[in-house]
Amino acid sequence: MAFTAKLKILDDKRLRALIADAGNQGQAWAEETAENILDEADRLMQGSKTGVQYPNLPSRSSAPGEAPAVQSGELIRSGKAEGRGASVRVVYDDPKAPMLELGNSRVAPRPFLRPAFDAEKPRAIKRAKEIVEG
Repeated sequence: MAFTAKLKILDDKRLRALIADAGNQGQAWAEETAENILDEADRLMQGSKTGVQYPNLPSRSSAPGEAPAVQSGELIRSGKAEGRGASVRVVYDDPKAPMLELGNSRVAPRPFLRPAFDAEKPRAIKRAKEIVEG
């Protein structure tokens, strides 16, 4: 089952409607934004970690609150960007994605998607305004 996060970048309804009406530029904006979120999530996962170095794993594990460490690369490879109009979807097919992002009763969260979204949001809003203002 895929883990999909639909995070609203454009809170302003008027701006969201204008981007949706921007045709190819709006579509390009959505695709670029989704790809940038994926790239930022990848960067966060590939950064250095402060968790335990287990002898059977290639990389030091992430500590609670850090983005997951890259061990097999399955999580990163499972990420896909989908965009349509002013809607942006980032999908991870790795079954561990929801547990890592949100945590569970045994594992503290290792968020990667929300921090990537938060980093991209100001840039995406700026680009959306540039498209609308011409």
